Amino acid sequence: MITVDVARDLILTNVPKPEFIYVTAEKCCGFVLAENIFSPVDLPPFDQSAMDGYAISVSDVNKGITKFDVAGEVRAGGSRKIRAGNGKAVRIFTGAMVPSGYDCVVMQENVTCTGNVLDIHINDIFPGLNIRKRGSQIKKGQMALSRQTVINPAGAGFIASMGLTRVKSYQNPGVAVIATGDELVLPGRKPGTGEIYESNTVTIISALRQMGIDEIFRLRCRDRKEEMIRIVRSYINKADIFLFTGGISEGKYDLVKDVLMKAGVRTIFHGVKQKPGKPLYAGRKKKKIFFGLPGNPAAALTCFYEYVYPYIRKIQGFTEITLPVSKYRTGKPIRKKPGKAWFMKSKIMGNSVIPLDGQESFIMKSFAQADSLIYLPPAKEKVRKGEWVEVHRLPYQQ
Repeated sequence: MITVDVARDLILTNVPKPEFIYVTAEKCCGFVLAENIFSPVDLPPFDQSAMDGYAISVSDVNKGITKFDVAGEVRAGGSRKIRAGNGKAVRIFTGAMVPSGYDCVVMQENVTCTGNVLDIHINDIFPGLNIRKRGSQIKKGQMALSRQTVINPAGAGFIASMGLTRVKSYQNPGVAVIATGDELVLPGRKPGTGEIYESNTVTIISALRQMGIDEIFRLRCRDRKEEMIRIVRSYINKADIFLFTGGISEGKYDLVKDVLMKAGVRTIFHGVKQKPGKPLYAGRKKKKIFFGLPGNPAAALTCFYEYVYPYIRKIQGFTEITLPVSKYRTGKPIRKKPGKAWFMKSKIMGNSVIPLDGQESFIMKSFAQADSLIYLPPAKEKVRKGEWVEVHRLPYQQ
């Protein structure tokens, strides 16, 4: 068996070269930019009023003019041309184009307008007052967003505001999630004697969807070599990642590794010095990667987050690919046997982290309440209350 760090390094060295796609502006949130974006326009594209009010020329004020004739109005989206000067003002609204020759907007709260005669009640008037100058946000040709930027909602809106309809990003992988085991039945059907509800695919698919993966194949097969081989052959040209759950230990009916070897998959490793998830398997065939996750659901999800998650994040172009790592003081003492690393379901409480009850690899109730995993290295045996520990924050928690 190998260590956690070696296993993760081996997996990440097997990430294939990225493939690229173009994503529409309305769907690009959460994607990583694969190129620098340069603005094709000035933003704003013209001098724009920042207030509802009246546009005037500061030169008229400097001439001693105190009353202005309102010569018309300009609304947002309008393009009316009104000649400036000689004491003429323009009624203007937020977002409207400031007519040529006008260089100041006085907000409506600071004026009195009687008929078409405008009186201004403030003295602090200067060029550019309440005007968003053309190109003040970004000028045409300037870099708007750099490569490797993760697009958030504001970024998507910024992209659209420049008139761009699509951006270059990284191609998400297709993922086949295969639950193995004769004992599994789908929820909604009454299980027979010795049968249990199949939940691993729901768990893993939920995690994949949260990562923005939408090409997912949910599959189930019995402990039959021919069924497993048929699935691999049927989906080898559809999926980039194969996630088997169960059937990867050393028992009589643990057939996944043997089936994958017969299908031409080269083993990267099998077995990691960790708890839970000791029987984890990884293999590769050309650009395709195959993971054998444990059948116990908490172990399967732990292995997903510690190994599959960073593999996918690297494909997606992220710079930070692993779970965020922090240091917290543990709120309880912990004892463990040496020799294996431990991943413990935990909850962050202020400046402390609490290992939860129910650490067994089959228990999902505690995982559903967890927001993190405490990581204890193989040599660690005792952790005192208040001692600093490494904590991996789960991605669905804030």
